[in-house]
Amino acid sequence: MFISLCKKIKQQLKAKKAWRQVLAYGILAFLIMQCYVLPFASENTEAWESVATIGDATWTNALPQDIQADAEESAFTESEETVQSVSPSAYYQAPDTSNAFVAYAMTIPKGSGKNSDNMCAIYVAQALSGFYGDKASVQGSTLVSQISDTLEVSENWERVYADANCFPKDKTEAEYDAIYDQLTNAGDVICFVNGKLDGYVHCAISGGGTALIGHLYSSGWDSLRACYYLDNAVDVRKQCSGMIVYRPKERLKTGTLRICKSYNEDVYKTNPKLYDVAGANYAVYASYEDAKRSRNVKGYCYIEPGENGALAEDNVSCSARTKPDEQGTIVQFAEGTYYIREWNVPTNGGWKLDPNIYSTKIYAGRRTTLGLPRDAVAKPLELKSEGDYFDTRVVGPEEEYLGKLRLTKKVEENYEAFLSEHPEYSFDGIEYAVYAVSANGSKDTTKRVGLFRMDKKGTGFVQECAHDTDCVGDTEMQLRIGWYMIQEEKANDYMLLDDTPVWVQIKKDQTTPMEVVVKDAVNILHFRGDLSFTKVDENGTPLANIAFSISDTKGESHIVWTDENGYYSTAASYIPHSYHTNQEEAGAGIWFGQADVDDTKGALPYGTYYIEEVRCEANKNKYRNAEKIEVSIQEDGAHVELGTITNELFPQIKTKAGFENPIVDIRAKGTLVPCKDIVSFENLEIGHTYTISGEARWKKDGTVLEKPYMAKNEPVTFVAEKVNMDIEVKYEIRFLDALCGQEVVFYETVKDTAYPGEIVASHTDLSDLAQTIRFPEEPSTTTTETTETTETTETSETSETTVAGTSTQVIPPKEQAVKTGDEANLFLTILVLCTSAVGIGMGLIGRKRSHKQK
Repeated sequence: MFISLCKKIKQQLKAKKAWRQVLAYGILAFLIMQCYVLPFASENTEAWESVATIGDATWTNALPQDIQADAEESAFTESEETVQSVSPSAYYQAPDTSNAFVAYAMTIPKGSGKNSDNMCAIYVAQALSGFYGDKASVQGSTLVSQISDTLEVSENWERVYADANCFPKDKTEAEYDAIYDQLTNAGDVICFVNGKLDGYVHCAISGGGTALIGHLYSSGWDSLRACYYLDNAVDVRKQCSGMIVYRPKERLKTGTLRICKSYNEDVYKTNPKLYDVAGANYAVYASYEDAKRSRNVKGYCYIEPGENGALAEDNVSCSARTKPDEQGTIVQFAEGTYYIREWNVPTNGGWKLDPNIYSTKIYAGRRTTLGLPRDAVAKPLELKSEGDYFDTRVVGPEEEYLGKLRLTKKVEENYEAFLSEHPEYSFDGIEYAVYAVSANGSKDTTKRVGLFRMDKKGTGFVQECAHDTDCVGDTEMQLRIGWYMIQEEKANDYMLLDDTPVWVQIKKDQTTPMEVVVKDAVNILHFRGDLSFTKVDENGTPLANIAFSISDTKGESHIVWTDENGYYSTAASYIPHSYHTNQEEAGAGIWFGQADVDDTKGALPYGTYYIEEVRCEANKNKYRNAEKIEVSIQEDGAHVELGTITNELFPQIKTKAGFENPIVDIRAKGTLVPCKDIVSFENLEIGHTYTISGEARWKKDGTVLEKPYMAKNEPVTFVAEKVNMDIEVKYEIRFLDALCGQEVVFYETVKDTAYPGEIVASHTDLSDLAQTIRFPEEPSTTTTETTETTETTETSETSETTVAGTSTQVIPPKEQAVKTGDEANLFLTILVLCTSAVGIGMGLIGRKRSHKQK
């Protein structure tokens, strides 16, 4: 079968040119894969270790392992003939071993020259990492590009020369040496390039003069004249047209710096937490001008907090770092003079930012400590450290941060017009004391720190200040961070003393003064008056023992009662103010304000008052509250007569009871009969919420109609939208034997949510025909046709009949559920599907046979 297949393919190739092309391209692709793809897929990595004689990774031998040895020998023999046309020994150049790095590079074992560990990049990396350590982090580098990239970004090296075309092709060996000698110093690292600066081909170490120490394929590394590499290494693989020169930076002699923050120790001891110096930061500048303008910061001296956020253990900062916290790295400063200025204040904000600029000297190999060290309790601290330079000039002392407080006194809005009309009433001489307290709302008068005195217009001027005496006489009191209580201590002849305290907090970083306005503690002393009124009903009859509340705008309120004549007055001539003053009982005296009770004056100080009727036994369930009355006392000795206050009755109601539908006849006992009672209201209070509760009673004895007769009886709640309204209350009564020929009377009671617990209206007259309905003597015996479902009623225990004119509606029993959906047999569906399948199959067979016959 296989032979036959091959013959067919052969015939196709002869007959069709396209087939021959496909075969040819396939063979070509296979050969390419054998040459290039399959070696890369090999797991044998040793084939990649053979590299070009000079440089790195720009030419690679990737032959299979079994033929690598012969190919390697042939390839490198050719390379040596091309590259080393002249013996290297003729180009030997002794290096300058006075350079420590050059001398160290000469001590590295040469090796055979044919192992990968003697490639040029590996050799230079070994020399750099062995001599410079972390200052030349190239350990493990195997490519020239890796060495160049590392030195390019190193802070310890600098690129002193870079030109991709500094070695023209037409130069002599002497000219190559001259160019190289002019551009390099002993100890430089040279990266040779071709055509462009990132076209790396070789690297080596400058030995001084024309000497270049680098890797050789034949003998490991050696020190030869530069022209040997430049002139003899110019083959098709290793053309060198230019170079990059890296030179170690001069190692500067450096020192470090730390700061000791000085402060007022007496202030610190008053509140160590507030005046903790942790978080303070000082910036270091190389010039006074930079410090003045806060630019070009060279380092930060940060005072660290204690463990877990505790207070700082001392006032000594860490050594200057690269970041403004303890996370940065230590900065090494070149020897010289530096300038220091506070960058930010301590975290808790108790101290001001120090604007001063300080200078100090940093010496090579030493740490400078500027300032006076103190421990956590502000005691002098002795720092012992060999080699440190201590600059004992004071950094500070720091000044505490003080916020500003202003105090203004005003009157309430309803007094403003009075003051403008009576200029003799002023705030002059009123005094407020300021106390330091622990928290908002804390009443503590043991730590008085200041005093304000008001002028005529109510502006406070500082009379005392414990924190800053310079502010005395000013309108702004200087206070430390914290909570303060302000309290009136002295009034003048026109105002009453109000010792209600006010609390205020002074916060850190406060840029504007804290404004406090005292206005709720003002009372005008001299103006007092009285009021009176009479309470009557709708007919003008005086109402006794009606309670009223009298309240002012400041929240003070008292209850009073009318006498047997419906009269009440706040005047001392009616009831002395001093008699059971404000005892909240009938016949007790009344007095507003904080002044001592005085029967020669009015009970009500200057201001606005409100009179409101209060619910009591005298008006309960009968009268609604009178409207709220507002009255003002504006003149001294004024007596305001309010006249009569008329009580209005609660709403009145009338009712009309009846059946929901006219009864033609009742088919059976047990029928539910819908009833209704229409309640007509007069004198409703618009917006009030009312609830009607009803009940039915047997007229024969007045008892309540209960179950099983009463089937439905629910309260009705509504909101009054008009003064007069009609509201329908519905009932359902089951007609049973006992109701035959009986009368039922409906009672209605009404409540208003505005008067909790009170009945505002009711209609409960057993003899009222409008509230009465009468049931028939017996159910009607008239026969009418019914639907077929009537027969079911006779056998169903759960059927229910309702009144519906001349017909009876019957509910079918629960057992007789109506069937829904289609319950056709599943077998029939399967049979149809099978028959269809057989028919389709027979049709296909017949069609196939007909084709065969054709």
